[in-house]
Amino acid sequence: MGERQRMAATAAAEVGTLEQPKNSNRIKYNTWYYGREVEGSAYPWCAVFVSWCAAQAGIGTDTVPKMAYVPYITSFYQKQGRYFAKAGYQPQAGDLAIFGSNSHIGIVESADGQYVTTIEGNTSASGNNSNGDGVYRKKRRLADGWIKGYCSPQYEGEEEVEIRALEIEADGKRVLVEAVNIGGNNFIKLRDVEKIAPVKVDWDAARRMPTVEVI
Repeated sequence: MGERQRMAATAAAEVGTLEQPKNSNRIKYNTWYYGREVEGSAYPWCAVFVSWCAAQAGIGTDTVPKMAYVPYITSFYQKQGRYFAKAGYQPQAGDLAIFGSNSHIGIVESADGQYVTTIEGNTSASGNNSNGDGVYRKKRRLADGWIKGYCSPQYEGEEEVEIRALEIEADGKRVLVEAVNIGGNNFIKLRDVEKIAPVKVDWDAARRMPTVEVI
């Protein structure tokens, strides 16, 4: 199991953990973060919960920072170019969902084309509460107005993937193609080969592989 999956699984195992007493902010995640038992309005813990899960999953603070303030976490990923507005972004397990006006954070457990499921600390069983009494699982539509965006940590073992336009020379002509940049190495997208060679690229659904036909 990779870091991304461990992050989501660690969070999921905490669902149902409650403050004692309710609405006191007295909970094990704060005790871990501050090194002592704390209580009161000065100790909200949704971001602390994210930090705790990362630590328990063996994920370094260079990947998921140890912070207690949501805007600091958002800024941490913005500086890395790893914060994404929700529009057009497909979240995946292990991403960090940012809610409201940077007022709440949760860990993405799963997502499909319509919904995202998150595990959130310091929330309530229903509604969009950023100061609740425990750890809960929430399911929302991807377009839900409470969702602001997502932070996507660079988990260990994951390569940087970037798509960029490249201008190359072929047969004395300069052609613009798209390339997938993986770990600093550029690879022309297979279908763009049609622009620079007499071939037709297609997809064989039965064999689940691309085909290249010389024409």
